[in-house]
Order: sequence, then C-alpha cells, then structure tokens
Amino acid sequence: MCNFCQGHLHIISDRDIHDYIDIYLDPVLVLVNFLLGYWISTISFNRKTKAKKHKLLEYFKTYLERQNKAIERQNEEILNHKTKADNLANTEGFNIVLINQPYFILDSINY
Repeated sequence: MCNFCQGHLHIISDRDIHDYIDIYLDPVLVLVNFLLGYWISTISFNRKTKAKKHKLLEYFKTYLERQNKAIERQNEEILNHKTKADNLANTEGFNIVLINQPYFILDSINY
C-alpha cells in the first residue's frame, strides 16, 4: 500500500459506458414507453369525451329549439281555445292562465 492510500478502501471498476447502458437502458425504455402510452391514451380519451359532449350539446340544442316551437304552438292553440270558450254562453267561472316554463337545459351543460 502506498502512503496516500492508507486506511482507504478503493474499488476499481472495470465497467465502461456500454455496461451502464446495458444495465439502465431497459428500465428507462420501459418507463418512457409507459409515460408516452399514458400521455397518448389520455389525449385520445379527452378527444373522445369532448366529441361526446359536443354531440350531446348539439342534441339538446336541437331538442330545445323544437321544444320551444312546440310550446309556442301549444300556447297559440290554448289562446284559440280560450277565445272559442269566451264566445260560449255562461263561462263566467272559466279562466285559463298561461305559464311559460323556464327551459334552461343548455345552461346546465358544461363543456
């Protein structure tokens, strides 16, 4: 032993860079593949979810437009029947009250 190395334990490694690549490359590749696959599947899932929400929103928009038109036609028919009922004799106690329903379906959908 030399005077400089007294009391110290020296480990001489005969490994080169190829040994370290052989040891650490496989776990690193597995981790990178897992993270990349997770990222891609999350993006794909989010796109599908967004498309489903958009289709659902369009469905409810169409439904709401048709429902509003049907309610308007129904109100017109009720007014026509009220006019006809007013023309009948002895309808003093007969009264029709129109109440518009608040259809705010689209406000509850967050997209």
